[in-house]
Amino acid sequence: MKEGFIHDALFVKQNNLLRKIPIEDVLWIKTEGNYSLIHTVGKKYILKLSLKKVLEQLPSDYFIQIQRAYIIALPKIEDIDISTSEVIINKERLPLGRNFRDSLFSCLKILK
Repeated sequence: MKEGFIHDALFVKQNNLLRKIPIEDVLWIKTEGNYSLIHTVGKKYILKLSLKKVLEQLPSDYFIQIQRAYIIALPKIEDIDISTSEVIINKERLPLGRNFRDSLFSCLKILK
């Protein structure tokens, strides 16, 4: 690991600025065509990167893909509606894909 590496933030290029986004502020990331949108509580940031490339650069213990078009921050999950296959974050309902369900559930402590 590099000396001085920043572990708690992402830097997003916006025009001529590298904007610092604390990882704890990120709720989810959604793909839209060739772009990815980082959703935080107060703002959206646009990246000219595919969702796959974004996922490769994120800490895997904090972020997980839940559907073809969505990556979420695990600590931000409020609820999971099993009947509709949706993950609820910040009162928004995000689709949970069948192929991603088991990997999400393996990250959770589920009491039965």
